[in-house]
Amino acid sequence: MSTTPHIAIITPTYQREVGIKSLYDSIICQDSPRIKWHFIIINDSPDSSTAFLEDIAPDSRVIIHHNTTNIGPLISRNTGIEIAFELGAEAVAF
Repeated sequence: MSTTPHIAIITPTYQREVGIKSLYDSIICQDSPRIKWHFIIINDSPDSSTAFLEDIAPDSRVIIHHNTTNIGPLISRNTGIEIAFELGAEAVAF
């Protein structure tokens, strides 16, 4: 493990605009220079508006993945885990 731990916070979502923004605000309030993190959002609602994600998308630590079909929270979490380990995360949180 490196001296700076790398953590991925994975959140599958299905039309939860308020919840995602609130979660992001909570994560950045706990930001520490001793921890590298990514917030991975798996949007499981391919036909919904994702305009609410525009507010947090410019943060380079936020990764937004859009499923092409609704696949449910379990497979969405697994997709998030794959993305997290591709980014080099050492631990994941949901």
